[in-house]
Amino acid sequence: MADQTKENKTTETEAATEAAAPAKSSRMSTLLLLGAVVIMAVSTIGYVAINAPNAQETSDDGATQPLEENPVVAKIDGTEYRAEKLQAFVETLPPQVRQVPLQFIYPSLIKQFANLQLATEEAYRQGLDSDAEVQKAVQFQQDRIVREVLLDRLVEEAVTDEAIDSAYNEFLLSNTAETEVKARHILVPTEEEAQAIITELDGGADFATLASEHSTGPSSSQGGDLGFFTRDRMVKPFADAAFNLEVGAYTEAPVQTEFGYHVILVEDRRESEPPSKEEMREQLHNQIAASVVQDYFDTLRDGKEIELYGLDGKLMTEEDSEPAASQ
Repeated sequence: MADQTKENKTTETEAATEAAAPAKSSRMSTLLLLGAVVIMAVSTIGYVAINAPNAQETSDDGATQPLEENPVVAKIDGTEYRAEKLQAFVETLPPQVRQVPLQFIYPSLIKQFANLQLATEEAYRQGLDSDAEVQKAVQFQQDRIVREVLLDRLVEEAVTDEAIDSAYNEFLLSNTAETEVKARHILVPTEEEAQAIITELDGGADFATLASEHSTGPSSSQGGDLGFFTRDRMVKPFADAAFNLEVGAYTEAPVQTEFGYHVILVEDRRESEPPSKEEMREQLHNQIAASVVQDYFDTLRDGKEIELYGLDGKLMTEEDSEPAASQ
């Protein structure tokens, strides 16, 4: 679960950062406000562009499409700023803005980019790069980045084609083919209503039409169609009845479950095919990555004296550190 592992890892890091960071000063709040202004300005242009009549005719690459060269995009008091720096700024914007073709948002984008460069220059002029709060934030980000690089390299080395093949073969061994049936059903509150429907079916009535007219189940709008399902997907009385029917047959007596009374029609039967290796590649990648990262954490912890404390400041026991059981 590489992507999920990375996402969880990043989320935990960000949560730790927020918990450890002191209350924001007025200066930091001002910078955050400036960032919000930038996003609002560019996002407004982006929203208009996305909804423009000819927006669908543009490149899917959007604003993130890299320029073939690295031209100068701005000069401030003679200092040149090139496209690669603008591109880095674009990458910090929300996804809905990044997908907009660059030509739609460029005028607003470059103005806001220049504003940020001016603010950055002023911050350095005031010596804020040496500010303790800034240094702490920089350290947090550096810690996060080096951790991600470490784990990304670990995963990249471990998730090979051979590892994918091995994981897929293990999956096949533990996931044999299962029988599936394709069925429709009509769900009604009483046995009498179900029996009356069976009588209509015996007289040649159309099952899907009766389901649309009488069924109280959510599938009534689809004529009672449940699609293909395996035995374990349904409650036992329903599954037993459905899997004992021949294709084209319906239940001769109502089937009672906790939901009411069912009349079931089986339309098809097949043996399920396991997903292909390519269909499962991402899942297998994530599975291997999660295992590798956890094993690596266990190796790092081996021989280390680690003390964990609860929110009350008390030392946690090994039992305390286990995830809470779901209620």
